[in-house]
Amino acid sequence: TNVYTPAAMAHTAHNDPEMVKERYDSEKVVNEKVRLLASKIRESKHFVTFTGAGISTSAGIPDFRGPQGKWTLEAQGKRCKMGKPVIKCCPTKTHMGLVELQRRGILKYLISQNCDGIHRRSGIPSHSISELHGNSNMEECEKCGQQYFRDFSCHRIKRSRDHFTGRYCSHKDCNGRLLEYTIDFGQNLPERPLEKAIENSKKADVHVVFGSSLTVSPACEMPLISKKKGAFFAICNLQKTPLTEEADLHIFAKTDVVMEKLMKELEHPIPKWTLNRHLKISLSPLRATSGRSEEAARTCGVTIEGVDPEQRSVVVGLVRDADMHASIVSQQAQKPTACKLCKEGEDANYSPGVCRSTVIIPKESSDAKSSSSRGEQKIRLTGKVHFFSHYNEPSLALDVALPLPTGQLPSVAEYHLRFYPMEGKWVVAGVTSTRNGCIMRPSTMRPIIVSRRSNDEQSSPSNTPFPCAWGRAIALKVVQEKIAGRGGDAPLHSRHGEKKSRHADSKRRHHHHHYPGNEQQRAGILIAGSSVHSQGRPNIAFLTVDKADGTASVGAKTTHKAGNRWGHSLIPLPARGKQRARALMFGGWDSRSQFNELLEISLLDAAGKPQQKQAGEEARPKLRIDVEKVNTSGKTPSHRSCHSMTRVAKGKFLVFGGSACGGGPYRFFNDVHLLEEEGGDVSSS
Repeated sequence: TNVYTPAAMAHTAHNDPEMVKERYDSEKVVNEKVRLLASKIRESKHFVTFTGAGISTSAGIPDFRGPQGKWTLEAQGKRCKMGKPVIKCCPTKTHMGLVELQRRGILKYLISQNCDGIHRRSGIPSHSISELHGNSNMEECEKCGQQYFRDFSCHRIKRSRDHFTGRYCSHKDCNGRLLEYTIDFGQNLPERPLEKAIENSKKADVHVVFGSSLTVSPACEMPLISKKKGAFFAICNLQKTPLTEEADLHIFAKTDVVMEKLMKELEHPIPKWTLNRHLKISLSPLRATSGRSEEAARTCGVTIEGVDPEQRSVVVGLVRDADMHASIVSQQAQKPTACKLCKEGEDANYSPGVCRSTVIIPKESSDAKSSSSRGEQKIRLTGKVHFFSHYNEPSLALDVALPLPTGQLPSVAEYHLRFYPMEGKWVVAGVTSTRNGCIMRPSTMRPIIVSRRSNDEQSSPSNTPFPCAWGRAIALKVVQEKIAGRGGDAPLHSRHGEKKSRHADSKRRHHHHHYPGNEQQRAGILIAGSSVHSQGRPNIAFLTVDKADGTASVGAKTTHKAGNRWGHSLIPLPARGKQRARALMFGGWDSRSQFNELLEISLLDAAGKPQQKQAGEEARPKLRIDVEKVNTSGKTPSHRSCHSMTRVAKGKFLVFGGSACGGGPYRFFNDVHLLEEEGGDVSSS
């Protein structure tokens, strides 16, 4: 029959009492096994975990095949008691330990049989997990595939194999039925999560199972895929599993106990859980109304909803309700003008957890004389946003001003919120705003002025580069190699050199006992090209910064005609031969013409005694700057400025875009040129 009843799953309970029995290793044995597991994880390059219901038992959710498991009790004719609703359960130490390992880049992927949604609420991003049996907080449209993540449990309206929740898709007037995103026995696993689980299981060199009896196929086959590829396979479960004999290690202990000991061995803390939410407030473009009322001359829509930063296509329903007030503010008006805010009802486009309203803009505000003045106007929204409060989250007070959209795209403010359950308060971790598709994100970096002066011995304006307005600056590393058993410095030979040079360099290193770590590098800044005529001043310079006192020194400088251009590109290259550092310069323009020549800027040793910075310090060789034109062949890029250049592989560069006028109208480019370097010459295609 197609009738779904809980007892129908009771046949999957263990029949063998030995498989039901829970076993506990001694603390000494657990410690030894955890140390072995920690050493394998440290050495791993692709660590994958597989989790089951056993990691959620300490959160108050019963497992399925343990002594008090759901299917075990139902097979005995008993009923399993739930402590509290799954949606109110908090992540366990095992959940949070996995979150920390994922954040640190140690855990590469997580595969789970659990459909309780706790992994996602704990902080595991959607791109790093395959929930093979689904997620009880999600719905999926059976017609277009649009997914909806709800901050409540999504139940089917009938206890049958039909997963219809009674809601309909609101995506682009699809109106398809929404299905609970979980699977029953005998149903196929979701295709994309299964593909990613298999892909990462094949890559895994360490695969650890936490809290699973490994009896439900095909999900339980993931660790075996890794094992067959030679991975270290470990199980942490109180009961034996059908794959225990295949495992390299089985720890009989509670998952929280093992996770605490494991994180201690790895010297990483288990973080406290905080509920992370991303709330988006968007103002849709202005649209005319068909009503006759003068005060309803123009309206715009307001939407308050959640967002998944990893999967923006997923509709996230976080908001139970919102009590907001709207007003229009501008630079010209001394005080804001009140606007009408009308909530939209439950029509065909209604989506639970998403709050939609319409702002009616008064006629005097909407009758702006120009689009530029409308662009200065903002809709200010003040009030409170109410959540579903599964963890007693209080309402969030909001005061946000969104610019009136001047194009087809909405104005958006996105809040990254953190809720601390122990303190019972929300904290705004970050705000991102978007207008007409352009993201405006406040920088978290604090600028520090390293130096306001030059330490050059003769700091008059005629011989220091600082009075010029510079066009480009890049970081360079000046190589100076020391060989044990041989005095002085020797140039570092690049892999770009000839085979003979590499062989000689290798032989020299072997005979003179070169020890790793003896290479020294000085970091500096190469600046080239000024936006004003140099008038004989140095227009290509190499600056070094002293970490002790934060002052900048001019290590080398020169005056060259190529330095009188701007809008060019600079890119660092590996040093070659006697060069201490090297960079490639392309394009740009000055007050008369544009350029398409390639120039090589080299830092070389200068004649004379080394510079002595202070008494007792190591002498640094004097440097000089050399500029040479690079021989090019093939289709050379057009004369251009304001383009981009980047290195994509060893000896390969891409040039893209730019503009040029050539004495006539401006031309703009969107072509891409590949530059390849061979023995100092460059070919272009």
